[in-house]
Amino acid sequence: AAPTAVAPTPVPPTPTAKAPTSKGKIVVAIGAEPETMEPGHAQSQPLIMTLFNVVDRLVERDPKTLQLRPSLAEKWDQVKPDTWRFSLRKGLKFQDGSPLNADAVVFNMNRLNDPQMRIQADFANLQQAKAVDEFTVDLTTKDTDPILPLRIMRALIESKKFIQENPELVPLQGVGTGPYKFVEW
Repeated sequence: AAPTAVAPTPVPPTPTAKAPTSKGKIVVAIGAEPETMEPGHAQSQPLIMTLFNVVDRLVERDPKTLQLRPSLAEKWDQVKPDTWRFSLRKGLKFQDGSPLNADAVVFNMNRLNDPQMRIQADFANLQQAKAVDEFTVDLTTKDTDPILPLRIMRALIESKKFIQENPELVPLQGVGTGPYKFVEW
């Protein structure tokens, strides 16, 4: 006798989880405190985990492809062997209400290139940051620097207004354009 085919038993679909709804607040707990909120010292994991959600960069890596992608800069081009031009997104504001513009980026890049900043080694080849117009910045290097956009990922752009008006708070509070606002330590 030939075996008879047995009909498969239907399996009910797995219920999908309902997406959580926002309550308007996120509390982040990390195993160690950042030693400072100073963007020029963005070396430690606790600081990076905190600041990279508060303060944006000109470019960032796509987490799937690992390719550089726009963040505060819409695009960038090497216009001369020693000069990279970054075109900024328009209409962005820092969390203190001041505008993201070329002046703020130039201020931050020159500040990060200060020999007193620990991150300065990443930008030791940077000769000058210069505003071309309100939303365009040229970064000129001492020598040809084909990977400057890769290093720019470490340059966190904070509010110039906040830094100038509150220098004593810079180590305690980041003010950027990111999706989260730092409220308290």
